Amino acid sequence: MQGTYKTPEEKKKIAEFTESAEKRIAEIITKHLPTLAVKHQQSISQDSYGIVDVSAFSNEVDYFIEKVLSADEDVNSYLGGVDTGNFVTVMTAIKAQLDAGLEKQARGGKIPQSELDKLNAKIAAIQKKSAERTQAAKETIYKLVTEYRIKEIDSQDGQAVDVESLDPIAFEHYCAELLRNDGWDARVTQASGDQGIDVIATRGNVKAVFQCKKYAQPVGNGAVQEIVAGKQFEQADIAAVVSNATFTPSAKQLAGTTGVHLLHYSELHGLAEKLGMA
Repeated sequence: MQGTYKTPEEKKKIAEFTESAEKRIAEIITKHLPTLAVKHQQSISQDSYGIVDVSAFSNEVDYFIEKVLSADEDVNSYLGGVDTGNFVTVMTAIKAQLDAGLEKQARGGKIPQSELDKLNAKIAAIQKKSAERTQAAKETIYKLVTEYRIKEIDSQDGQAVDVESLDPIAFEHYCAELLRNDGWDARVTQASGDQGIDVIATRGNVKAVFQCKKYAQPVGNGAVQEIVAGKQFEQADIAAVVSNATFTPSAKQLAGTTGVHLLHYSELHGLAEKLGMA
């Protein structure tokens, strides 16, 4: 059972258990990456307004954690919030003590409320740790799946990748990778976007912001408006909308008056040279 004060031996045991469980989580995820990648591709969608829906894949990740990761006893205990021992055994023991104390109290027996509070605090601490560890596992899954989906990007121009098979989020990572291959320090923002920005990149003293649109139709001026706002928010030097598709006349007109670059993803290779930076 978890306690407030731990001996060096207990701390060592907890550290070893944590390291082992986290390693096992990574191994299980890696084993199932091909399937997770397919599920990712099938479930991520983008509507006609450019809003990315990740709820279906989020449900898939929850299912994977419950049915696959948690099938491993040590992983189940770790994700459950227990530092050592079996999750079910530990929680059953704590709840049994709590129930016994409450029953004794209900019968008029004398039991310090502080003892009951400590047991409730233990349960709350375990639940909090469980939520944190489960969220970390989800983030690891998203990270490894994304890396798996773009692992084929091993050339300067990235032509090995079938771009049309990428979902909108993978497309953002693909664009960031193309920029990194071209000498930029590029990172993807959160899946939901950040002030209309999907990718932030720097090269020397130049900062650029990009909105990446994986579309089956021409991109409209809404994307231009959003990246203009993103440019102002980030105080960037360059703003661009990148897509696999073409752009509508209104998007081109607005881009011309706001200084936004409208790019096909293939133009990210050599972008610095095109901008006169190299």
